[in-house]
Amino acid sequence: FVNLYKHDSRFAIVSPLVTKQPFNPYKATWTMLVNFGYLAATIAGKDLLMCILVAIILLSLAKCINGDQLRASVNLQVVLAMGASFGIGKAMEVSGASKLVGGWLKSAAEPSGDLGLYFVSYIATVILTAVVSNSAAVTVMYPILRTASEGRNIHAIATLLMLGASADFMTPI
Repeated sequence: FVNLYKHDSRFAIVSPLVTKQPFNPYKATWTMLVNFGYLAATIAGKDLLMCILVAIILLSLAKCINGDQLRASVNLQVVLAMGASFGIGKAMEVSGASKLVGGWLKSAAEPSGDLGLYFVSYIATVILTAVVSNSAAVTVMYPILRTASEGRNIHAIATLLMLGASADFMTPI
């Protein structure tokens, strides 16, 4: 394909697919089996962390992944940011800040009723997601929106929270 179409004007760029490793049916089979087992154990109610650790050990023993590949596949900054966001969310709840901010959102949206609250919740989440990661936005906004939506449908608020946290592409930031 590359040799035939690299000078063809219908294509802007034609380049060969560069793969680091050739397809290995042994590794592919083991990886699929371990993943299906991991999913089945998780669905059956086994501890998620334990399932992940067992899967990693099995994949390592089967030589599907080595320590260097495993370390390279985990972005520690992202893991730490996600973990820290849970602490920030809990601090918002325990300190009472979520009640304060939730009250502000509720007051701002009150003249428009439920629709206004839904709109303000969505926009606030989208703006926060533009500044921090989407998981951090969810963990910070959830206690706030739970307070703001007292007496309302929490499932609608949770849905808007998920959509808003995934809508960072809408912002120019």
